[in-house]
Amino acid sequence: MSYGIIKSIENIIRNIAKVSASAGCVSLIVMAVVTTVDVVGRNLFDAPMKGALEIVSVCLTLALFGGMPYAESLNEHIKVDILTCRFSVSVQNTLESGINWLYFLLMGVLS
Repeated sequence: MSYGIIKSIENIIRNIAKVSASAGCVSLIVMAVVTTVDVVGRNLFDAPMKGALEIVSVCLTLALFGGMPYAESLNEHIKVDILTCRFSVSVQNTLESGINWLYFLLMGVLS
């Protein structure tokens, strides 16, 4: 019974992470469009887009932090395991657990 609840919570979290990643992708497109409009407006019409820097800054933040939950949910983030691959499985699992808690706390502080 509890396994089914955990699986349903994992599915909900994974769906939220997919929505977050999609928002990050959309923000990249918005960032490209705003930058293009700003550059074209500045060079051709001598009228840069007002607030372009702020919009691009917010979109960059959304793109960065939008993709992180999805990568984490798939366990596809960047890992450097030059040293840890030589440890036993139990030590690797302990390190992984500690890093996940550290990541959780860091994201809590950042949000």
